Amino acid sequence: MEKTKKKVLFWVLIPLISALLIAGIVIGSVMSCAPKSGGPNTPVEPGPDDPPVDDPPVVDPPPHEHQWMWTYTPTEHYQYCGADSEIRNKGPHEYANEEETVCKYCGYVRKLPTKQEDMEVEFDEDGNAKIGGATGTINDLVISGTVKDPDGNDVDVVEITEEAFKDNNDLHSLTILDGVKEIGRDAFSGCSMLESVWLPKTVEYIHPQAFQTCKNLKSIIIDENNPVYMSIYNCIIKIDDKCLIIGCKGSTIPTRTDGSQYLVTSIGEYAFCGSGIQKIEIPNNITEIGAHAFDDCTSLTEFTCLESVTQIHRYTFNGCTALTDVVLGDGITAIGQNAFFECTALESIVFPKNLETIGQYAFKGCTSLKEITFNDALTGIDKYAFIGCTALESITLPASILGIGSLAFAGCNKLTSIIYEGTQEQWAKVRTEAGWKPDGVEVTFAADSNENGQDNTGTDKGDTQNPGANAGSGDGGTDN
Repeated sequence: MEKTKKKVLFWVLIPLISALLIAGIVIGSVMSCAPKSGGPNTPVEPGPDDPPVDDPPVVDPPPHEHQWMWTYTPTEHYQYCGADSEIRNKGPHEYANEEETVCKYCGYVRKLPTKQEDMEVEFDEDGNAKIGGATGTINDLVISGTVKDPDGNDVDVVEITEEAFKDNNDLHSLTILDGVKEIGRDAFSGCSMLESVWLPKTVEYIHPQAFQTCKNLKSIIIDENNPVYMSIYNCIIKIDDKCLIIGCKGSTIPTRTDGSQYLVTSIGEYAFCGSGIQKIEIPNNITEIGAHAFDDCTSLTEFTCLESVTQIHRYTFNGCTALTDVVLGDGITAIGQNAFFECTALESIVFPKNLETIGQYAFKGCTSLKEITFNDALTGIDKYAFIGCTALESITLPASILGIGSLAFAGCNKLTSIIYEGTQEQWAKVRTEAGWKPDGVEVTFAADSNENGQDNTGTDKGDTQNPGANAGSGDGGTDN
């Protein structure tokens, strides 16, 4: 019986021992692959007897087959590979003959120069030619750098004269080839159907009003080799003073830098005048906005100006009849004459906290403006500043105000409330000129109300005091 028990125990222990041996082998294998110290993500430091560990080999990016694509301007072309931006075959277009329109390398389709007989050409005493306009219908205008004089000689075209193509509604595109040096005032202004413009590397002067009121212009580009001007985001920028001189419907004001310098620091006079731009945000690299910069931008609905600009000059937003939303940065200290003249959709405006003066006619005819609250820095409101704001119901004047010009709020027929935040004694020192407010509208002195616990109102008895004094910021307002 005891022998039988030993046999049974023997046969039970054999499988158990075998299983333990197999488990030990597996665990040993795993442990031999584990780091010598630390957790599973801890790098192993080589021991004194271990061979040196080499740095991992540098692996070159896998080779690829170049996919060459052509890109071009009206004057030249090049191929580039989208995978690594490599460029090759850069050079001018070549055509089989003078009548051929397709470049034999890149396939660019050019527009042939407009025939000389279709343009008005003038010859000056120096033997140069000037283009003065069109003699017939031209949709795609291509101005060559040379024309023939009456003797059949090639003559350089140096200028497109003042008002040459003004109000020409046939033009859809404009290409000016190398040779032309100057584009005069209003040369293409009012060309309502003009959509794209290409300017050459030879142009040395573009009048700021050369393309004003071209409401459908959405692309304006200058040859990248021009030493005077550059183009980016459909803006023409004068290189030496970083001034944006011409914008259009398709413009975005650039904010990127060239090294440590901003590509543009100011917006010039008439830069967007009459363009079809719909909204604009002024980045902090802009420190100056010129007079008339957005004059007659009838599609502009939004404007945001950040902290860097200090003044809104004369006529900046004159006639922007769709403008409803205006945000002015607190850096602005002056609003010039006619700055928001006839902005008929403007319902409200938050004045900057550092604003000191408002020029004459600044908000004249803003017929949707209902309520105005000025800041505590305001010292002067010039004559006619809010004349004809027929929806204006109430205004609040700060105790800092020193003068209000004649007829400043004349014609504000719905105006029923004028609150002065100072005392009646302070108000007596404010210079107000005759007719500054509608007859019968009384001034409420908020400071007296706060002190006495009751309202104190009184008619403005200072309308004619200091009649010769300049109550606002002068006839010229703040227009520099």
